[in-house]
Amino acid sequence: GNEGEQEEFLWTVDTTPPKTVIKQAPKRFTKSKVAIFAISATGVEGGWTYHYQLNSEKDWTQGPTDTRASQYDDAYQMTLKDMMEGPQRLSVRAVDMAGNIDKTGATYQWTIHDQPADTVILSGPNEMSNSHTAVFSISSSETWFSYAYRLDGGPVQRPEGLKLVSAPASFNVTNLREGNHTIMVRATDVTGGEDPTPAVYRWYVDLTPP
Repeated sequence: GNEGEQEEFLWTVDTTPPKTVIKQAPKRFTKSKVAIFAISATGVEGGWTYHYQLNSEKDWTQGPTDTRASQYDDAYQMTLKDMMEGPQRLSVRAVDMAGNIDKTGATYQWTIHDQPADTVILSGPNEMSNSHTAVFSISSSETWFSYAYRLDGGPVQRPEGLKLVSAPASFNVTNLREGNHTIMVRATDVTGGEDPTPAVYRWYVDLTPP
């Protein structure tokens, strides 16, 4: 009999999982409740997609289903909206066309904080003082903060510069003249949120002997 036409089938065996890369992410400390990520993968041939977990979620959420798009774009953009304040954790794992999953994945952690710091003056000079120098100890509602002060309505002073400190933080003012004095201290949190109501301390310096 006549031989039938031969058919040829080609396929690729791929057992190597891709490697997930987070190329863009929010700042580690931010006020924004919208987080934009760029998710990429290496070691893929053809299309791929991703799964993700947010915070304490146990199940993985499916990413884009049209994997063809990833053949033309270097990375997927992922946007998370209406997020709650506090620590955040995003885990992502790439999945290639053969179904290989990056079991290690990539993880990113950041903190959303939109409440400004609150400043507390823990201690200062006596209400009536006979010293040219006053030592202050301050704290804040934030674990880490920077601070500045103004003495008697003068220029803003930053004893620590923009360095972040933890409570209690201490500083002193010198060369005080005799009379009433007022100091205002304002803490700033890690996102740049300044205390809208700085702490105020008043005292009197008496340098005249009886």
